[in-house]
Amino acid sequence: MKPGASFYSMDNHSSAGSPVICLWLVSVLLLFCSVGVEAAPSEAPMNMEEAYSQLEQKLNLTNEQKPKVKVILKDSRENLKKIRATDENRLTKAKALRENRDETNKRLATVLNDQQMQTYRESRKELRDKLKQYRDMKKSE
Repeated sequence: MKPGASFYSMDNHSSAGSPVICLWLVSVLLLFCSVGVEAAPSEAPMNMEEAYSQLEQKLNLTNEQKPKVKVILKDSRENLKKIRATDENRLTKAKALRENRDETNKRLATVLNDQQMQTYRESRKELRDKLKQYRDMKKSE
Protein backbone atom coordinates (compact mmCIF):
# COMPACT_ATOMS: atom_id res chain seq x y z
CA MET A 1 0.00 0.00 0.00
CA LYS A 2 1.28 3.48 -0.80
CA PRO A 3 2.18 5.75 2.12
CA GLY A 4 -0.79 7.85 3.09
CA ALA A 5 -3.28 5.52 1.40
CA SER A 6 -5.94 4.05 3.60
CA PHE A 7 -7.26 0.52 3.57
CA TYR A 8 -10.54 1.89 2.22
CA SER A 9 -9.07 4.04 -0.55
CA MET A 10 -7.39 1.22 -2.43
CA ASP A 11 -8.81 0.56 -5.83
CA ASN A 12 -10.99 -2.49 -6.27
CA HIS A 13 -9.37 -3.58 -9.52
CA SER A 14 -7.09 -5.99 -7.70
CA SER A 15 -8.74 -9.38 -7.72
CA ALA A 16 -6.55 -10.80 -4.95
CA GLY A 17 -8.40 -9.30 -1.99
CA SER A 18 -11.74 -8.19 -3.43
CA PRO A 19 -13.84 -11.19 -2.31
CA VAL A 20 -12.40 -10.95 1.18
CA ILE A 21 -13.08 -7.23 1.36
CA CYS A 22 -16.61 -7.87 0.14
CA LEU A 23 -17.17 -10.45 2.87
CA TRP A 24 -15.77 -8.03 5.41
CA LEU A 25 -18.17 -5.33 4.27
CA VAL A 26 -21.04 -7.77 4.48
CA SER A 27 -20.08 -8.71 8.01
CA VAL A 28 -19.76 -5.13 9.11
CA LEU A 29 -23.06 -4.10 7.60
CA LEU A 30 -24.81 -7.13 9.00
CA LEU A 31 -23.51 -6.51 12.46
CA PHE A 32 -23.95 -2.77 12.49
CA CYS A 33 -26.81 -1.55 10.41
CA SER A 34 -28.65 -3.87 8.07
CA VAL A 35 -29.86 -6.78 10.10
CA GLY A 36 -33.33 -6.21 8.65
CA VAL A 37 -32.38 -7.08 5.08
CA GLU A 38 -35.85 -6.29 3.76
CA ALA A 39 -35.47 -2.65 4.77
CA ALA A 40 -34.45 -0.08 2.20
CA PRO A 41 -31.10 1.62 2.86
CA SER A 42 -32.87 4.71 4.17
CA GLU A 43 -34.72 2.51 6.64
CA ALA A 44 -31.59 0.82 7.97
CA PRO A 45 -31.05 1.07 11.72
CA MET A 46 -29.21 4.17 12.82
CA ASN A 47 -27.48 2.68 15.86
CA MET A 48 -26.28 -0.58 17.33
CA GLU A 49 -29.21 -0.95 19.73
CA GLU A 50 -31.70 -0.68 16.88
CA ALA A 51 -29.70 -3.13 14.75
CA TYR A 52 -29.45 -5.55 17.65
CA SER A 53 -33.19 -5.25 18.29
CA GLN A 54 -33.91 -6.17 14.67
CA LEU A 55 -31.57 -9.14 14.89
CA GLU A 56 -33.22 -10.22 18.13
CA GLN A 57 -36.61 -10.25 16.42
CA LYS A 58 -35.43 -11.87 13.20
CA LEU A 59 -33.74 -14.72 15.08
CA ASN A 60 -36.52 -14.92 17.67
CA LEU A 61 -33.98 -14.99 20.50
CA THR A 62 -34.97 -16.28 23.91
CA ASN A 63 -34.37 -14.21 27.03
CA GLU A 64 -31.43 -16.50 27.81
CA GLN A 65 -29.89 -16.03 24.35
CA LYS A 66 -30.25 -12.25 24.14
CA PRO A 67 -27.40 -11.19 26.46
CA LYS A 68 -25.08 -13.90 25.11
CA VAL A 69 -25.59 -12.88 21.49
CA LYS A 70 -25.19 -9.22 22.42
CA VAL A 71 -21.80 -9.91 24.05
CA ILE A 72 -20.63 -11.95 21.04
CA LEU A 73 -21.58 -9.21 18.59
CA LYS A 74 -20.06 -6.51 20.80
CA ASP A 75 -16.78 -8.44 20.98
CA SER A 76 -16.83 -8.90 17.22
CA ARG A 77 -17.45 -5.19 16.66
CA GLU A 78 -14.55 -4.28 18.97
CA ASN A 79 -12.26 -6.68 17.12
CA LEU A 80 -13.32 -5.15 13.79
CA LYS A 81 -12.42 -1.70 15.09
CA LYS A 82 -8.99 -2.93 16.20
CA ILE A 83 -8.36 -4.60 12.83
CA ARG A 84 -9.37 -1.48 10.93
CA ALA A 85 -7.09 0.68 13.09
CA THR A 86 -3.95 -1.37 12.42
CA ASP A 87 -1.31 -0.40 9.89
CA GLU A 88 -1.12 -3.94 8.54
CA ASN A 89 -1.23 -4.62 4.81
CA ARG A 90 -4.44 -5.48 2.99
CA LEU A 91 -3.93 -9.26 3.00
CA THR A 92 -3.10 -9.34 6.70
CA LYS A 93 -6.21 -7.32 7.49
CA ALA A 94 -8.32 -9.57 5.25
CA LYS A 95 -7.03 -12.64 7.09
CA ALA A 96 -7.79 -11.04 10.45
CA LEU A 97 -11.29 -10.12 9.27
CA ARG A 98 -11.93 -13.71 8.15
CA GLU A 99 -10.70 -15.03 11.48
CA ASN A 100 -12.94 -12.58 13.33
CA ARG A 101 -15.94 -13.63 11.24
CA ASP A 102 -15.20 -17.33 11.76
CA GLU A 103 -14.75 -16.86 15.51
CA THR A 104 -18.00 -14.91 15.72
CA ASN A 105 -19.84 -17.65 13.83
CA LYS A 106 -18.39 -20.35 16.10
CA ARG A 107 -19.44 -18.46 19.20
CA LEU A 108 -22.92 -17.78 17.82
CA ALA A 109 -23.30 -21.47 16.98
CA THR A 110 -22.86 -22.31 20.66
CA VAL A 111 -25.78 -20.02 21.58
CA LEU A 112 -28.16 -20.25 18.63
CA ASN A 113 -30.07 -23.33 17.56
CA ASP A 114 -29.71 -24.76 14.05
CA GLN A 115 -32.70 -22.85 12.67
CA GLN A 116 -31.46 -19.55 14.10
CA MET A 117 -27.98 -20.10 12.65
CA GLN A 118 -29.54 -20.89 9.28
CA THR A 119 -31.57 -17.66 9.46
CA TYR A 120 -28.42 -15.75 10.40
CA ARG A 121 -26.50 -17.24 7.45
CA GLU A 122 -29.37 -16.51 5.06
CA SER A 123 -29.47 -12.90 6.25
CA ARG A 124 -25.76 -12.56 5.57
CA LYS A 125 -26.19 -14.01 2.08
CA GLU A 126 -29.11 -11.71 1.31
CA LEU A 127 -27.10 -8.74 2.48
CA ARG A 128 -24.08 -9.84 0.44
CA ASP A 129 -26.33 -10.05 -2.65
CA LYS A 130 -27.77 -6.58 -1.97
CA LEU A 131 -24.28 -5.15 -1.59
CA LYS A 132 -23.28 -6.70 -4.91
CA GLN A 133 -26.31 -5.14 -6.60
CA TYR A 134 -25.47 -1.78 -5.03
CA ARG A 135 -21.83 -1.98 -6.19
CA ASP A 136 -22.94 -2.97 -9.70
CA MET A 137 -25.38 -0.06 -9.77
CA LYS A 138 -22.65 2.38 -8.65
CA LYS A 139 -20.26 1.06 -11.32
CA SER A 140 -22.83 1.65 -14.06
CA GLU A 141 -23.46 5.27 -12.99
